[in-house]
Amino acid sequence: MGGEPPMTPDTIEQFAQQDAGALAVIDEDRLISRAQLRRELDCMAAALHDLGVVEGSRVALACEHGYVHWLLVLACERLGAVSDAVLDPRLEDWATLHQRADLFVSTLRPPPMACRYQRIDQAWLDHLLGRLDLPALPTLTHNPDAPARVARTSGTTGASLRMLLSRADVAQRIGNWARLLALDSQSRYLLAMQPSASTACYQAAACVQAGAVLVFAPAAQPWVALARHGITHTTCLPGQLAQWLAELPAGFGKPQTLHILCGGAAVTTALREQALVRLATSFEDFYASNEAGLISTGQSTAGNAAGALWAGVQVQIVDEQGDELPAGLAGTIRMRTPGMVSSYLDAPQASAAHFQHGWFYPGDEGVMPQAGQLRITGRESDVMNLGGIKVSPEEIEARLCVPGVPAHELAVCALPDALGVDEVWVALCGQAALQQDRVVQAVAALCGDYPWVSFRVVQVPAVNPQAPGKLSRRALRDMIAAL
Repeated sequence: MGGEPPMTPDTIEQFAQQDAGALAVIDEDRLISRAQLRRELDCMAAALHDLGVVEGSRVALACEHGYVHWLLVLACERLGAVSDAVLDPRLEDWATLHQRADLFVSTLRPPPMACRYQRIDQAWLDHLLGRLDLPALPTLTHNPDAPARVARTSGTTGASLRMLLSRADVAQRIGNWARLLALDSQSRYLLAMQPSASTACYQAAACVQAGAVLVFAPAAQPWVALARHGITHTTCLPGQLAQWLAELPAGFGKPQTLHILCGGAAVTTALREQALVRLATSFEDFYASNEAGLISTGQSTAGNAAGALWAGVQVQIVDEQGDELPAGLAGTIRMRTPGMVSSYLDAPQASAAHFQHGWFYPGDEGVMPQAGQLRITGRESDVMNLGGIKVSPEEIEARLCVPGVPAHELAVCALPDALGVDEVWVALCGQAALQQDRVVQAVAALCGDYPWVSFRVVQVPAVNPQAPGKLSRRALRDMIAAL
């Protein structure tokens, strides 16, 4: 792909020169002007450069503070380094991380093995943001094919699958989000998605390109930010939206203007209608993936209507043999998109399963009622889509491990609630049922990791009535649904 991808740090510099005093970012209650944002980015880039980060370096990031995480990503981009956001350090293979990262920057304690490491704390931030002796930073080649970011997605075993995006790939995704969000200088955008997610970085960059105000707020009680900062746009996962609606305080006044984009999982009619009544003045669905970028968007007016394919996206519905099905028949989704990756990093089996003959198979089932229209009907695998976060049931089961409970007597599956958002059901039989109190305690400990997910514990005669001792999650789902 030719041409030079636009760089967000360059855009920040341009806007700072045009109107230095204009508001650029709200970090909780801290107001940051365009000039201040440029300076704080320069300070962060200088700090990373002092730590040895140069063009082509790999920097692993694990930062819980949204604005600081974004600054780190931008600083890597400014230096031509590759940023790799560690989504859940508890699941990280530290030996592998050590081998592939030149530097690990984190708000967490040092990793359990030797590696180049910089801990982020308030003292370090105060020092770097207050420094006056900023060195001249190197000039980049701006090669569009140069690696820019490692994006991640969930795999079928709970392990994160990684993919390498070039500068051109990142630019493609930012451009798509800029067109979809359609922000302007009067917009105020609440970054509600997990800051470490690649999609959140694209949204933030699109906000900068539009000259809009980017708002970082605590994940809890987002309605405070909606009211206090006059938010006009936000993007969220269905699970997040369901949680917001459930926790809205009595007497909350619906914003006069709030455009909500919601995606990551299917959005039901009930969830959409509640959002329009209580929060949003307009509502739009989207379907996207880290591998392929933005795929389709749909309006809220036709409940569960298929979404329109994004420009340049090619989608087919195929059968088990890979033959394309006629319009209106449900089957396996495969796609091609501009800027799509062709494989995962260090995961040949997953790559072979999901990337075949130039097509990406996301593991979703769907139907195309007519050309250019796509509707998602479900998942092919056992991976649970928990309101937009894909988690394997094996991951949950492993973390619910209770001594004395055989693995085949405790099983996890997902079923939709009244709003169509998946709940996690923990099914117990035999010894697991006898240890229910301990299982419930383990479930309670997990709730903080999945704040918008509802967990339910239920006793069943067997986790697989068709074949005791073996697990069929489909049979388990059918049995729980019939209770």
